[in-house]
Amino acid sequence: MVIPMPSHVVHRVVGERICGFSSEEIDRLVDEVTWVDVKALERRRRSKSIDEIVENYAMGVAGFPRPPITIVSDHDLSRISCRDLLDEAKEVVTKFGEKGLCYYILHHYLDKFEHILYGQMLNRYGLRVTAEDIPDAVKHLKELIAGGYELESSSINALILIFEKDVRTLPDFLRYEDVIYERLRKYRSRSTRRKKMRMIEALWSLCIRELRRDDEQLAMSIVKIAIDLRNRIAENAEWILCTIYRYEGTFPQLEKQLSKEIINALKQSLKCS
Repeated sequence: MVIPMPSHVVHRVVGERICGFSSEEIDRLVDEVTWVDVKALERRRRSKSIDEIVENYAMGVAGFPRPPITIVSDHDLSRISCRDLLDEAKEVVTKFGEKGLCYYILHHYLDKFEHILYGQMLNRYGLRVTAEDIPDAVKHLKELIAGGYELESSSINALILIFEKDVRTLPDFLRYEDVIYERLRKYRSRSTRRKKMRMIEALWSLCIRELRRDDEQLAMSIVKIAIDLRNRIAENAEWILCTIYRYEGTFPQLEKQLSKEIINALKQSLKCS
């Protein structure tokens, strides 16, 4: 499943409110096509979902059995590669300073916004989410969004594990594993919980390998801004969804998965102008 991304107009409007800054150059940096030569096999890529590509890339590089495919990412390689995240973040800070770094991280988070919301709605209400569930979902929107970002498999989360939770060795990770798994219990499926745990471990392991000593100050800045952004996105979740609706006339990820009745109930509950 390909995840629709908010338009650059939405990124800029939200960026001005959340970071007090926006940049088309940063939007292009995140969204440019990136080719990753891991082994060799682009032809099977088109049948793979984004999540499968992430899992294959992260688990292969982290030392797990590598799947027999070459990974080609059309978007946002830095979500699954700490090296790319840090290199791009360094370029952004050099050109635009801390506000630019805020906007860069916000772009990553907004790209996952609706996908996370949809996943958290299903985790809370099950596969039979109804229009009657939407007012409660809107009431708990902050909680749903915050929980989704906390459990996202991404290089930013891997850095948070390393620099915020001080998980730097395998014994550290194994000790912290129970905490992660407890949070994963919101996923009803055991297979989903196991898959998420494997991906989190793989990305953490990959980040440990890719980090250099001169990366630490920048990585800590990313972690600080990311944690603050999570809170600010959660607090502004309703406004962000209304902004997406206002400029795009739709909720791309949600409309692909939920019925028109549920989408209309969501719009009504949000009270989007």
